[in-house]
Amino acid sequence: MDDNARPHRSRAVVDYLQNNAVTTLPWPAMSPDLNPLEHVWDILGRRIQALQPPVQTLRELEAALHREWLQVTREQIRRLTGGMRRRVDAVIRARGGFTRY
Repeated sequence: MDDNARPHRSRAVVDYLQNNAVTTLPWPAMSPDLNPLEHVWDILGRRIQALQPPVQTLRELEAALHREWLQVTREQIRRLTGGMRRRVDAVIRARGGFTRY
């Protein structure tokens, strides 16, 4: 998933997409983000940052992400996906502008 934000658009990413004929949809930067998976990444990121002691290596990070992923509950996923209608309605009302989501 690519949201066209500059931090996600490194030269390596652009080169990979071009060299592997990956077709992307036009998506303006700063568009409303309606992808519930972004919120799951946020949950995981906060949990990883709160770990004590903090992870030190890529291998520790991978293990911690796997552990924390297994702790994300079905109820959390249901809440995130269940709110999609509200999010879409809010974006429509804001005509694509800022929403609290």
